[in-house]
Amino acid sequence: RIISLLLRSKKRVEVLKSLEFEDKIPSKISKDIGDNSNHVSKYLKTLKDADLVVCLNEEDNRYRFYSITDKGTYYLNKVKDSTNRYIHSLFIENNYFLFINDKKSHII
Repeated sequence: RIISLLLRSKKRVEVLKSLEFEDKIPSKISKDIGDNSNHVSKYLKTLKDADLVVCLNEEDNRYRFYSITDKGTYYLNKVKDSTNRYIHSLFIENNYFLFINDKKSHII
């Protein structure tokens, strides 16, 4: 259920990524993910209801700091892993190979 919640909205995943290494206020998250504050507030509410983020200072009406929970980190990593496996399988199925040298990468 949580994976489905995250996969249905790329922005929810981006909010979790924004909080992965630092607690932030919604306006900073908004800048990080390139979305407006009203949308970020909705994403945060959904993520908070799922226990993926927590507000560290609920009583403060002006500068509420949000943090990713252990559960949020767990599911963010699961989404990243499933995305990486999906991309890898596409490359393998289509016989694409990625070559990386010092300056450029090439897909052939």
